[in-house]
Amino acid sequence: MTKPSISDEERQRRLEAVRYACASVGLEGFWLSSEARAQMQRFIDGEISLADLVEQPAPPAPIRLDTNLEPVFI
Repeated sequence: MTKPSISDEERQRRLEAVRYACASVGLEGFWLSSEARAQMQRFIDGEISLADLVEQPAPPAPIRLDTNLEPVFI
């Protein structure tokens, strides 16, 4: 595998942006699908651009937690 063409600083910036986005989603009570997390990792690693990340087909609906902390698909 070849090294992505982004710098260590860019990788860190992407990592921080993804962490912020994931925290925001979590604060809203949602979980990200494994497919969405995999795409985010590809973005962090420099395999895809931000445009590629947001243009991906929509993943399955996120999961919302109800008051009993049971997963509820929406």
